[in-house]
Amino acid sequence: MKTPYFLLLTIILFFACQASTTTIEDKIKEEIESLTDKKSQRAFLEKIGTADQAVREQESAINQKYGYDSKEHQQAVQAMMDTDKSNLEKIEAYIIKHGYPNKIDHGNKAFYAPWIVMHHAPLASGTRRRNFKYLYDYYKKDQLEVDRLTFFLGRLYNLEFGERIRWNGPFTVQQELDSMVNALGLRAITDEIDKNYK
Repeated sequence: MKTPYFLLLTIILFFACQASTTTIEDKIKEEIESLTDKKSQRAFLEKIGTADQAVREQESAINQKYGYDSKEHQQAVQAMMDTDKSNLEKIEAYIIKHGYPNKIDHGNKAFYAPWIVMHHAPLASGTRRRNFKYLYDYYKKDQLEVDRLTFFLGRLYNLEFGERIRWNGPFTVQQELDSMVNALGLRAITDEIDKNYK
């Protein structure tokens, strides 16, 4: 007799979770649709960038106050992961609808918000590979600094291979970028973009 009640409860909880997910996705979509001018887009992106940094500052402060293994720190880490997930959903929805922001129309803080959110995303999200083309294109336009791009790729390499690229001697920034692009299998993307800048 208990089994039907358990099954009914499971079904109710499943649909409640599905409705909750759909509602969040719908809210993000509505918010993105409402960003009809550069000013509102800029404010949206800047807010995300600020949230990304604020949650990290909070996690660091809690770690220092209560310790790494404390319950408070674990809660702060979870809050940071939740913020990262939410920010990533918003940024990718924004890029799909409005494209990657640029410095001229949106300003520096808004321009770097997607970069920092993608940089903090978990590997499983696939966002670094999915959005590398935008970052490389802005690097070619001299809007994204090469050190930010190599930092981004270095993190991806570290996450995928569990180590950093090792160098046997001095290297230039261009050699570092080329090595990471090759090691990560991104050469086809860069070659396609490079055609636009010859």
